[in-house]
Amino acid sequence: MVSQGWRSITQPFFITKNLVISIIVIIFTEHLKRITMATKKPIFSIGVKVQIYPGDTHSKFATIIDIDPVGHTFEITKSDASEYNVGDIIFWSHSSPLKMKLIK
Repeated sequence: MVSQGWRSITQPFFITKNLVISIIVIIFTEHLKRITMATKKPIFSIGVKVQIYPGDTHSKFATIIDIDPVGHTFEITKSDASEYNVGDIIFWSHSSPLKMKLIK
Protein backbone atom coordinates (compact mmCIF):
# COMPACT_ATOMS: atom_id res chain seq x y z
CA MET A 1 0.00 0.00 0.00
CA VAL A 2 2.76 2.45 0.88
CA SER A 3 4.64 1.89 -2.40
CA GLN A 4 1.48 2.57 -4.45
CA GLY A 5 0.93 5.85 -2.61
CA TRP A 6 4.55 6.83 -3.28
CA ARG A 7 4.17 6.13 -7.03
CA SER A 8 0.98 8.11 -7.39
CA ILE A 9 2.64 11.17 -5.80
CA THR A 10 5.87 11.17 -7.84
CA GLN A 11 4.71 9.86 -11.23
CA PRO A 12 2.59 12.93 -12.16
CA PHE A 13 5.60 15.13 -11.32
CA PHE A 14 7.78 13.38 -13.90
CA ILE A 15 5.05 13.48 -16.56
CA THR A 16 4.48 17.18 -15.90
CA LYS A 17 8.20 17.92 -15.97
CA ASN A 18 8.67 16.10 -19.31
CA LEU A 19 5.60 17.78 -20.73
CA VAL A 20 6.89 21.24 -19.79
CA ILE A 21 10.31 20.49 -21.30
CA SER A 22 8.66 19.26 -24.52
CA ILE A 23 6.52 22.39 -24.79
CA ILE A 24 9.55 24.64 -24.26
CA VAL A 25 11.50 22.78 -26.97
CA ILE A 26 8.59 23.04 -29.43
CA ILE A 27 8.10 26.77 -28.78
CA PHE A 28 11.83 27.48 -29.14
CA THR A 29 12.06 25.45 -32.37
CA GLU A 30 9.06 27.21 -33.93
CA HIS A 31 10.41 30.62 -32.88
CA LEU A 32 13.80 29.80 -34.41
CA LYS A 33 12.12 28.72 -37.69
CA ARG A 34 10.18 32.01 -37.86
CA ILE A 35 13.30 34.09 -37.25
CA THR A 36 15.23 32.14 -39.89
CA MET A 37 12.43 32.41 -42.45
CA ALA A 38 12.02 36.14 -41.83
CA THR A 39 15.71 37.00 -42.07
CA LYS A 40 16.99 34.68 -44.80
CA LYS A 41 16.17 34.76 -48.48
CA PRO A 42 15.89 31.25 -49.89
CA ILE A 43 19.03 30.31 -51.83
CA PHE A 44 17.23 28.02 -54.24
CA SER A 45 14.45 30.05 -55.83
CA ILE A 46 12.79 30.16 -59.24
CA GLY A 47 15.18 31.08 -62.05
CA VAL A 48 18.32 29.95 -60.22
CA LYS A 49 20.80 27.76 -62.12
CA VAL A 50 21.85 24.62 -60.25
CA GLN A 51 23.84 21.45 -60.67
CA ILE A 52 21.75 18.43 -59.71
CA TYR A 53 23.62 15.80 -57.70
CA PRO A 54 27.06 17.45 -57.86
CA GLY A 55 29.88 14.92 -57.95
CA ASP A 56 27.73 12.38 -59.79
CA THR A 57 29.32 10.47 -62.69
CA HIS A 58 27.03 12.20 -65.21
CA SER A 59 26.72 15.93 -64.62
CA LYS A 60 23.29 17.53 -64.87
CA PHE A 61 22.72 21.29 -64.94
CA ALA A 62 19.28 22.88 -64.79
CA THR A 63 17.26 26.00 -64.08
CA ILE A 64 14.58 25.88 -61.39
CA ILE A 65 11.28 26.79 -63.06
CA ASP A 66 8.88 26.04 -60.19
CA ILE A 67 8.92 25.22 -56.48
CA ASP A 68 5.73 24.11 -54.79
CA PRO A 69 4.81 22.20 -51.62
CA VAL A 70 5.17 18.90 -53.49
CA GLY A 71 8.58 19.38 -55.14
CA HIS A 72 10.91 21.18 -57.56
CA THR A 73 10.49 21.47 -61.34
CA PHE A 74 13.64 21.92 -63.43
CA GLU A 75 14.49 22.59 -67.05
CA ILE A 76 17.66 20.73 -68.02
CA THR A 77 20.23 23.11 -69.56
CA LYS A 78 23.19 20.73 -69.90
CA SER A 79 23.52 17.01 -69.28
CA ASP A 80 26.07 14.24 -69.77
CA ALA A 81 23.48 11.65 -68.69
CA SER A 82 21.71 9.75 -71.46
CA GLU A 83 18.32 9.86 -69.70
CA TYR A 84 18.23 13.70 -69.61
CA ASN A 85 18.28 15.91 -72.71
CA VAL A 86 18.64 19.69 -72.93
CA GLY A 87 15.19 21.26 -72.63
CA ASP A 88 13.62 18.36 -70.70
CA ILE A 89 11.28 19.40 -67.89
CA ILE A 90 11.99 17.27 -64.80
CA PHE A 91 10.07 17.11 -61.51
CA TRP A 92 11.69 16.01 -58.23
CA SER A 93 9.43 15.33 -55.27
CA HIS A 94 10.39 16.67 -51.83
CA SER A 95 9.97 13.10 -50.56
CA SER A 96 12.95 11.90 -52.62
CA PRO A 97 16.48 12.96 -51.67
CA LEU A 98 17.86 15.75 -53.84
CA LYS A 99 21.26 17.45 -53.71
CA MET A 100 21.76 20.70 -55.57
CA LYS A 101 24.69 23.04 -56.01
CA LEU A 102 24.15 26.71 -56.76
CA ILE A 103 25.77 27.82 -60.02
CA LYS A 104 26.76 31.49 -60.11
